[in-house]
Amino acid sequence: MAGFCPYRFVAIGFVILSVSAVDGSLRPVTLPKFGEPRADRQPLAVSIPVSEDAGAEPAAATELSDDTLTAPILRQLIDGGSLFLVDARIPAEFEAGHLPYAVNLTLPDFLAGRPEVLDFHDPSTLTVVYCGGGDCDSSEKVREMLESYGFQSVLVYKEGFPGWIAHGGELMTP
Repeated sequence: MAGFCPYRFVAIGFVILSVSAVDGSLRPVTLPKFGEPRADRQPLAVSIPVSEDAGAEPAAATELSDDTLTAPILRQLIDGGSLFLVDARIPAEFEAGHLPYAVNLTLPDFLAGRPEVLDFHDPSTLTVVYCGGGDCDSSEKVREMLESYGFQSVLVYKEGFPGWIAHGGELMTP
């Protein structure tokens, strides 16, 4: 009985690639860069909860996108408890202070496998990811990973942590 030989797989792969290249079936494919915003994202229809103190009727569904998600809207969503909030900053920054009820998930958490915390959240629930704002692209990368695990309604809060602070948002610490 022959033993396992990994070189057989390399040789088979080389033969397949060689044959494909000869018959012209091997074509370059352009993939989007990991972490870049996709142009085909559609706004999400979200019902924004109104606090009971306001005495107002709940608003009809509002279309939200990364561009229209502001600190006051995020505040209403947090107060309504109707979202999964993800902080994509490094753990040291998260521990120094984070948005209320946020969970810290970074790209390395996903590279190590499916984070356990995802098992406790409904993938159809609105999910908002934030990071350091500005040029920080961690939230985009984490969004892509969440989507790869079936999370369907994921927005990025573009102003990020600095925007939240600038609008007077409160912080929590672990």
